[in-house]
Amino acid sequence: MRTRLLFLMLGLLWGSTWLLHAQPRAEAPLLAAGAVRFALAALLLGTIAWIRRAGTGKKTQSGGSFWQISAVLGLLLLALPYACSAGASHADVAAGLPEAIYAAMPLAVVLLLGEEMNPWLPALLLGFSGVSLLVIQGLQVDLAHWRGEALLAAGMVANAAALAYAARGRLTVAASLEGCAAQCAAAAGILAVFAGISGQADRLLHAGASLRAAEWLPISVEALITALTLPMMYALLRRSGAISTAAVQWLVTLAGAVEAAVLLGFQPIWENWTGVLLTLLATGMVLRQIRDQSQGQPE
Repeated sequence: MRTRLLFLMLGLLWGSTWLLHAQPRAEAPLLAAGAVRFALAALLLGTIAWIRRAGTGKKTQSGGSFWQISAVLGLLLLALPYACSAGASHADVAAGLPEAIYAAMPLAVVLLLGEEMNPWLPALLLGFSGVSLLVIQGLQVDLAHWRGEALLAAGMVANAAALAYAARGRLTVAASLEGCAAQCAAAAGILAVFAGISGQADRLLHAGASLRAAEWLPISVEALITALTLPMMYALLRRSGAISTAAVQWLVTLAGAVEAAVLLGFQPIWENWTGVLLTLLATGMVLRQIRDQSQGQPE
């Protein structure tokens, strides 16, 4: 039950963030805004970790392995996917293509972990098909925009690689509040470098004094959601494995579609309703597979 609740909460929280990107940020360049977002998340997580450590008296995790793991995860899990999405946003890719590409993340995790394909194949096919039907109105592959499509695929693979990397005996460091804070700090530093190379940092600094509250509010909310959901994601990863954690992406798309229908008046067609059923069925199959595997393990 706790695993299912974590799964649902992550899907709802991540799925709700798409509304924050409904309006383009002309004042706040994406890479620089991402650096600010992850820096704020690092500050929040680090403060919580410090308060918790002061109350328990436990020592701060440190050492070469701690910083190495945090830097790798900050790059693969946070910075690269964000940078790839930011680059793809300027490439005019089809609106539904990111969701369809990320729906294949569980398959990428299976391949990276070297897991046997057969037990997962029905759920993976259903999940990918369900998400594709959910976004079918905006699903189109155009070779003229291949750079943006390649960036999205690279970001998805980086995310899958991060889950596989953390699942291989590195969760003690990765899942700690100190580790989450260090990952966000690493991501902020990497994105700041990218923003500086592209000239976005100067634009953000020059515009910073005149930014409206509406420009900073999405960044602050995203930072809060990152600080809240990153430890939750690692808790789910610890409980149910990397494949089911990657399958949360299916619920992210489903939650976004429901919000679009309720808040923006989106009218679903029969393909969308079919996608809802297939997505829910695939999610249930993944959770059942994880449960069966855990029950089959010796005490």
